[in-house]
Amino acid sequence: MGRISVPTAAALPDPPLLDNIKSAQQRSAALHALVGCLIAVYLAWLTMAGSVIDGTLAQFVVVTATLAWPAVLSVVLAAGLSRRQRWLMLVGAAAGYTLLFVLLSVGLTGEALANAGVLWLGMNLPVTLFLATFLTRRIRAVGPIVLLINFITVGGIGAVVLLPASAPEITESLGRVLFRTLHPLVVIAASLVIGAGVAVVIGIWLLHKLADLYARNHIGDEGIILSALWLVYIVFLSSFDLLFAGPGYAALGLGAFPLYLLLTRAGRHLFLTPGIEPPPTLLLLRVFAQRGPTADLFHTLSRHWRQVGPMTMIGGADLAEAAIEPHEVMLFLRGEISDIFVKDAHSAIERLAASPTECDPDGRYRCRQIFCFDDTWFTLAENLIAKSSVILMDLRLFTTERTGVLKELRAIAAHSAQPKTVILHDNRGLVEATLRHSDIDLATVKLLHLSGKESQDVPILLRCLADVAQKA
Repeated sequence: MGRISVPTAAALPDPPLLDNIKSAQQRSAALHALVGCLIAVYLAWLTMAGSVIDGTLAQFVVVTATLAWPAVLSVVLAAGLSRRQRWLMLVGAAAGYTLLFVLLSVGLTGEALANAGVLWLGMNLPVTLFLATFLTRRIRAVGPIVLLINFITVGGIGAVVLLPASAPEITESLGRVLFRTLHPLVVIAASLVIGAGVAVVIGIWLLHKLADLYARNHIGDEGIILSALWLVYIVFLSSFDLLFAGPGYAALGLGAFPLYLLLTRAGRHLFLTPGIEPPPTLLLLRVFAQRGPTADLFHTLSRHWRQVGPMTMIGGADLAEAAIEPHEVMLFLRGEISDIFVKDAHSAIERLAASPTECDPDGRYRCRQIFCFDDTWFTLAENLIAKSSVILMDLRLFTTERTGVLKELRAIAAHSAQPKTVILHDNRGLVEATLRHSDIDLATVKLLHLSGKESQDVPILLRCLADVAQKA
């Protein structure tokens, strides 16, 4: 039989493709940790050289460790960790930082702990909370784009506020003229609105450029997220800490961002080896449900499978939020969202063939989501079933009224795609009866029931998919 339970799946040896997934995640995490630490050393040197904090080598080490917090967040986002592993890493990093501060402190332990907390909270907490608003899992696909506009708008207002200090003579002369003709509150309000307006225009232009680069495979979604994270941290530090040391130090601090981009790209080119060619494509079929378990499944697969190959699925409202891409956001903002939908089956297949299959510069493959109308989706589904390396069909919440699922099962049988198909279920009897009715021999497909425990389910699911893809 093709049924797989948790114990038997766990006993299977790791297929090579699963080793590739783990290796890619480990190399990516190591690269981001190394680059993050190098940026932290550079920023700590600027902080100490600018006399914002004078002190010894021990204090330099503490400042470096404090400024390495974005490196920890980068690893959490890039390493494909489970929820439990992410929390363990964050708690471990906090404990390690506190221990380092205590060991290097010449004061009492209680005082050292208090100082460690004050230093970390002052330099990391505000920007971490700011980022958390935009990088939560539910909106992470569009969060960096919203963050870009928000951040630049606030920056434009901040530039207006800081202008009097940076150019006092020009500001004083201009102020005399304006205050003679307009009320001071009107002048201040107009200045802030103009600053924000100019910043928004710049932000929209950058958003266009970002979407264009993404559409041409010059950047990837993970690269956008991590770049947004580092940009916010670097600008925050340069604007509030290094600015007190002088404009030159602030400018050098801002230079840490292009340095981060350069080091990351160079590191990926030198240390991250290419994967399997051609990369195995994973097709995700599912029961369309507004509130179902497939959203969590998609996020899990996106973290892991895209290290070795692309994912493909037919677009739907259930995963539109999670899988939306930057250029699709731009179509929405321009009122051209209808362009996302393919008008006929031939156009759908053409768009699929034209979509990139190589990995992005950030080392991950794309999730290709194609939106169809009711009269075109099945032709596309048949094409995807025939050409994909492995098919994962999520039949949790399945009922016999789901006629679209029944048609997809018959297409799997018609294209002899059973050996490369893994089916998730929460009702074995119903699914087995449906498979028989669809002319699918139960011995030719893999049936998998998940326990609901992430730490147990993810390794089993990935092992099963990798094994099927390896044999396809």
